[in-house]
Amino acid sequence: MNAKLFTVLLLIVCGANHSPGAETNASDADKYLQQYGLDEIHASYAKFFTLLSEGKTVEANQALAESLPANVNPAVRDQVLRATAGLSAIFERGVEDAELIGLQKISNKSIALYYVLNSNSGPVLVILMPFRQRDQWRTHTWMMELNAPKIIEVLKGVGRFQAPIVIPFKSRGMTA
Repeated sequence: MNAKLFTVLLLIVCGANHSPGAETNASDADKYLQQYGLDEIHASYAKFFTLLSEGKTVEANQALAESLPANVNPAVRDQVLRATAGLSAIFERGVEDAELIGLQKISNKSIALYYVLNSNSGPVLVILMPFRQRDQWRTHTWMMELNAPKIIEVLKGVGRFQAPIVIPFKSRGMTA
């Protein structure tokens, strides 16, 4: 009887330690965000994507503009914000969620964050590159890729999370 009880307890304890639950995997990405102090900039990107998913392009541009340096060249600011129009069109066709799948450290003050938009027309890779300005992360640039072979090529060598951080969106009822 004691042996059975011990076996049950052992299975419960060992099973809990070895089970690949979502909390263990999700904390992997959270740890990296915390390690590099990227929590706030990731939250601003999540807000950017969420506003686009709600069809609020002007507000999304404003949210992205707030993550740019205050003294950024106006031409650069306009170029970064104009690129949102292409991304907005993808959201208009429907995007189920965005996944932060990994990061690549460029330098001590620059990191690329890799997001995949799971859209009705296929995956879209969005790379947002923040840099550290004084004690705050600011957006340097962002880019997107829709071509599958290029997405695969771009992701070679990128540090991938065991499980992505998923940013779910409400369905707008759009189709591709």
